Amino acid sequence: MNELISIINQVSGGEPEEIIYDLQSVIQNSTASMIAGIVIGLLICFFGLKLIRVLAALAGALAGAVIGLAAGIMFGLEGTVMLIAAGALAVILACLSAILYRVGAFVWLLMLGVGAALITFTPDSLLTAFICLGAGLILGIITAIFLDPIIIIISAVAGGFIAGISAAELTGLAGSFLITVLASLVLAVIGLVIQFMMKSREVGKKERLYSESFREKESMETEVERARMLLDDEDGEKKSSPDDEDPVRESEDDEDDDDITFIE
Repeated sequence: MNELISIINQVSGGEPEEIIYDLQSVIQNSTASMIAGIVIGLLICFFGLKLIRVLAALAGALAGAVIGLAAGIMFGLEGTVMLIAAGALAVILACLSAILYRVGAFVWLLMLGVGAALITFTPDSLLTAFICLGAGLILGIITAIFLDPIIIIISAVAGGFIAGISAAELTGLAGSFLITVLASLVLAVIGLVIQFMMKSREVGKKERLYSESFREKESMETEVERARMLLDDEDGEKKSSPDDEDPVRESEDDEDDDDITFIE
């Protein structure tokens, strides 16, 4: 708790290097954060594509807050004003990321890439910070182009390693690099299989629904054509019926013709 309070004070005071260092300390040394890392990692690993809009909204909120804090530091804002600006940008980017699918995918993978780079390499210089940002940008752009397949692959791998590393930290096996990597890879492979299976079922369901709707439409068009043909037949019969001569009238006309012939 004291570390979190220290982070909030540093945010209002604009001390980015100390913020990153304290965040790393909280993540690596807190039991609660390790448990949360396992749960969040498994959710991302197994349901990354299903939860993409939720993850994108969270990533958008985080991106907005970071941009707001960075802008506040650049323009010399402090305290409440900077926090309000960061909060407003966080809300705006969260909404945009949740509504616009491609934008949300880009923001989610951007923040994931930058976060992974920052946790792995503490930016001790501006160049290192830009390298971390560049890695996130490349990942976000690739994801925005290819969307679902890349989201599945990255979320499965990232979630597997988040859960695996957090579990290793919690159980005291973090010193065994091989065990940590193997456990993370196993989770990543399982996540890949599960997510691609769910995506395949979703695509199959959409194709089945489209096929059913197409057959219904075709059947309806066939019934309409049959009804039109029946109406045409009925109209043809009605038009032909007045032309038929009455046999009684025809016989009377014949008698009249005979009378006239006789008189002549």
